[in-house]
Amino acid sequence: MRLNLDIIEEYLPEEYRVSRYGPECRGCAFSRPRLFESVSELQEGTLYLSRAEMLPQAPPEQAIGMICIGNRIPRPWTAASIPLLVMRDSPGILTVFNQIHSIYDRFDAWDSQLRDALEDDSGCAVKEILRLGSQMLERTITVSDHTLRCIFRTELLPKSDGVTEIRIVDEMDPMPVDYSEKIKDVCRLERVIKTPYLTSLDIHDEKIYCNNLYPAGSFAGCISIREGVRPFRESDYPLMDHFFSCFQRAFLKYLRSYGQVENASLTVLRNLLSHAPVGPEEQALLSLQPGEVWGCFKLQECRGERALLKEYLYATLNGVLPGTVYTFIYHGEVIGMIRLREDAGQSEALLQSFGEILSRMGYTGGVSNLFTDLHLLPYYLQQAGYASECGGGQAGTLHFFRDHVLSYMLDGCTQELPIASLCSRGLHMLMAHDRQKGTEYIKTLDVYLRNEMRITQTAKALYIHRSSLIKRLDRIMCLLQDNLEHPDVRLYYRLCLALLNRKQ
Repeated sequence: MRLNLDIIEEYLPEEYRVSRYGPECRGCAFSRPRLFESVSELQEGTLYLSRAEMLPQAPPEQAIGMICIGNRIPRPWTAASIPLLVMRDSPGILTVFNQIHSIYDRFDAWDSQLRDALEDDSGCAVKEILRLGSQMLERTITVSDHTLRCIFRTELLPKSDGVTEIRIVDEMDPMPVDYSEKIKDVCRLERVIKTPYLTSLDIHDEKIYCNNLYPAGSFAGCISIREGVRPFRESDYPLMDHFFSCFQRAFLKYLRSYGQVENASLTVLRNLLSHAPVGPEEQALLSLQPGEVWGCFKLQECRGERALLKEYLYATLNGVLPGTVYTFIYHGEVIGMIRLREDAGQSEALLQSFGEILSRMGYTGGVSNLFTDLHLLPYYLQQAGYASECGGGQAGTLHFFRDHVLSYMLDGCTQELPIASLCSRGLHMLMAHDRQKGTEYIKTLDVYLRNEMRITQTAKALYIHRSSLIKRLDRIMCLLQDNLEHPDVRLYYRLCLALLNRKQ
């Protein structure tokens, strides 16, 4: 394994007094050093070990690295562009030579273990490589999937004998809402980075070194190493980069072995929407307890806001409200079901909490009428979609189909016939009279029917005297030529007036 001078410096014994000169480049790595001989020809890209008195006055033109022992370093060497590591107080050259080779032995053994783990084609290489990485780097490592839900993490457990045990946790953790909000502000930028980077996420004042996972050319997750109690050193970065390159290959094997594992309940919902057969055992996964009902929802980004990515949003909702909210992406849209109570008070509290989470994530949504028959899910999804569209320009986070059902029914009235053809001759005469005379007969009729034909309430709503309203209604009835005492006639005119109001 090739090492740079930062790593060699960090792992030399503490009693060596070390100084660094020349460029600091993480990518400038070398194989094991050779002993320098002034008469031998220097090879490009090679690391040498020499006594200070053996160095020529002028450094060579070749791009090499040099480790030097002693105090009498020629000045041109310290000012040159050659990576130079100087040990002024150290044992003899052979002792240092053997010490440096032992450092290489350590990392060669680590690299060999990583390569051996990569030979495992079962997909279990991920855990072993995580263990090896956490052990060498002495830091916790977290792996997230494409939704940024944690799928693996390491824990360092110190033991009484001084040895640190590495524990691998492979249970999916829900993503905290606060963490999701922070991700919202940076993920659109950072998820496209394909080289290791220090994230701009501020979590407990720790630095986090990350590498996005692109095993098949598309974003599949992220592996991150936390700084912890010991700050990152320059020597850590090339080691973490080497570890990341090994993990990328292991993660691809993991994906190929296990694929995308999806919650069984969500699979049932997908099958129901696709009209695929669903057996009794599958339906039992989504069974309701007495007093429970379902609500279907469809979500969309709030206009003018930076919303959390869809993939992160649905993972957040499923993690924050497990067993209550079932969210997934269907045909590119975020949809799902929420388990509610028939008791209006309990449902209202849950929906309020649900709406607050959506608002923080930059989303709004439509909610269907409540139901219990899962086979009717496609129809209730239509309701949720309609409520979401109608509420898009209105205040609030959640919009309910029950508040827009009349509008939906009126839309259905005009799919084949124009509004004008649905209105009676009497209504057309009232509209013509309003245009010609400047009267408000249509408005008066509308308010009169909305107030259930009550004279006093209608007069108050129109801000006119009771006697004036009666005279106006007499003229309206003469033009209308219809019997408003019949409930079906009143319903017909109310629907026509609602259509006319929508048209304006």
